[in-house]
Amino acid sequence: MPRPLRFGVAVCPVLMVGVLLAQQARPVFEVASVKRSYQTEAHGATIMHEFSNGRVNVEANTISLIQAAYGVRNDQLSGGPGWIFNDYYSVIAKAERPVGASEMWPMMVPLLEERFHLKVHREKRQVLVYKLSAASGGLKLKEGACVSWAERGPEPAYARGATRPLPCGRLIAYLVEQGTAIEVVGGKVSMPSLAEFLTRQWGRLVIDETGYKGTFDIHLKVSSDDWHHGVSSNPDPSGLPTASGAMRELGIKVELVKGPVETLVIDSIERPNPN
Repeated sequence: MPRPLRFGVAVCPVLMVGVLLAQQARPVFEVASVKRSYQTEAHGATIMHEFSNGRVNVEANTISLIQAAYGVRNDQLSGGPGWIFNDYYSVIAKAERPVGASEMWPMMVPLLEERFHLKVHREKRQVLVYKLSAASGGLKLKEGACVSWAERGPEPAYARGATRPLPCGRLIAYLVEQGTAIEVVGGKVSMPSLAEFLTRQWGRLVIDETGYKGTFDIHLKVSSDDWHHGVSSNPDPSGLPTASGAMRELGIKVELVKGPVETLVIDSIERPNPN
């Protein structure tokens, strides 16, 4: 049975940690080692965290460390030299007391400031965002039965050829058909929940201007090559709908527009001394 699809770095749930967490008093790393990771760099991979009893082991490129530490997406980060995309580092650290992942990542901020001499500021910028609105034919949303199960629990069993069960109140993306397609399912979800889900999936802020206040079901299959592009005018050779085409099946129009987004601007950063 296909497993839920995981995109990008393995810190996606933690990226939802807000600025308030980063501003609150938090523990710091008692000891930390930061070393260049040439093996990871050679493979072009981003391997993120392992947390256990206040210990963290991270391998990632510099920009991923910054994104995770400050809780920002690609479109919310600006500035910095080119090497932050290409230089990978291994970070092994221990907190002074056991903490969870939601505290671990903000603890990377003082580490980045100390070892990378990172200086940043935040500002609002007009950038491209995705806007959801009702298509010309109106919204085509329906609601039926759904099944509740733990977020990290196993998917309920279903017969071969039967419809995949819809999880109540949330959305899940599955990689299917040998990785050529993505199946997106959700039951009794709200439009703000859909916008938040698509923001994580598409890596760009998605705003809801449909005006729809109810809940609805989603069960879509789209091309995996196209899924992250949000808006695409080119038909996919697989015959599967594009991401924006799949949304149109729900009567939802997806557009790229300019909108204000809080952006983290890198003022300066230096390669750390190995230690």
